[in-house]
Amino acid sequence: MNTFWTTLLEINLVLTIVYLGYRLLLKNLTFFRWNRVYLLCGMLLGLLYPFLKSNEVIPPTAEAMTLTLPDFSARIQGTDYNQWAIYLVSAIFIFLTLRFLVRFFSLGKIHLASHTARFNGQEFRNTFQQVNPFSFWKWIYIHRDSHSETEMRQIVAHELIHTRELHTIDVLISEICTLVCWYNPVVKLLSQAVKENLEFLVDARMLRSGVNRTSYQHSLVGVSLSGFPDPRHGNQFAFQTLKKRILMMNKDQSPKSRLLAYVLLTPMVVAFTGLLSFSCQKENLDTFAKSKESEGIILERNFAASETTTKPKIERIEFKASSPGQGLFIEGNSSAAGENSTASVTLRGVPASKDAPLVIVDGKEVPELSSISPDQIQALSVLKNKSAIEKYGEKGKNGVIEIYLKKSPR
Repeated sequence: MNTFWTTLLEINLVLTIVYLGYRLLLKNLTFFRWNRVYLLCGMLLGLLYPFLKSNEVIPPTAEAMTLTLPDFSARIQGTDYNQWAIYLVSAIFIFLTLRFLVRFFSLGKIHLASHTARFNGQEFRNTFQQVNPFSFWKWIYIHRDSHSETEMRQIVAHELIHTRELHTIDVLISEICTLVCWYNPVVKLLSQAVKENLEFLVDARMLRSGVNRTSYQHSLVGVSLSGFPDPRHGNQFAFQTLKKRILMMNKDQSPKSRLLAYVLLTPMVVAFTGLLSFSCQKENLDTFAKSKESEGIILERNFAASETTTKPKIERIEFKASSPGQGLFIEGNSSAAGENSTASVTLRGVPASKDAPLVIVDGKEVPELSSISPDQIQALSVLKNKSAIEKYGEKGKNGVIEIYLKKSPR
């Protein structure tokens, strides 16, 4: 599978299993701090896992053959749908990232239009624009004239917890997950769960500090009904899922025995990521086993194309011999496209060397090669090891390159 799609698949699978574990086992628990640790570590694992794991299970050997050719079949058909799909996914990701950065610009405008103020000895940013109270990093943004003394005490205390515990980090990482996996609704639900849990955590801290439960809930409802815009970045005092917050505030504390859910869930997530790595290694081993069974590599590409298709371009074939410094290279290039386009393929090597591969053109051994037009080539095959020796005897012990030219019309 293409590395691009493999990476995206691994990120999505890990993030999906992290959310499903939270949804099934942890969502209704009141251990909000443990939930935060689980969700934050799960998101980081999903984003970093494809780049931390090793896919290299087979070291390169001295007899390896390096073949680098374009996909002629896709070019002859006229459209490389896989490449266009990669372009589409990347373009949407870039668009969403730019929109994400624009929101930071809007946040900067709010910051510049606000000024430093204090309430009960606590510093905050008094905004000129009427917005719902929120915090970002170490700053708390409040439109002072829109709130009573009671609301101000509760809002400042609430947002102060967000800033001191750096909840902005969780929010930004969840936003990055939704950018990378913009097509996956489960990852969007994961991002929402992260933000919900942060609010549950702060609400529980507020109630434990002695804040009146009824008064605090009334403040939440009043701010949410103000109709002021909610900045997307940062933590919001009047979060959209207000009903869930009130239900969790009135919920009884979960028994300590329910902590067993974390003990069970963490190994499950680790085992799942390990299974992904094992599957990747198994695929590489299967590929290696098949190559060993054949004891040779045969490459055939049809260079024939209709007049309406683009002529294929031979990039490079490198055939490594057993001795250092020996080898045969096949390179090609094409000039301006169109009816007058020209292309050539050059086979360069050291045929005189005893370690050089055997070169066969239309069944005849060729001691020296100059240039061949790709229009003359019908197919090309590369053999090595047992398959080369069986067909050509001792002459093929260093490998064989077979070139088949098109037959001239009679």
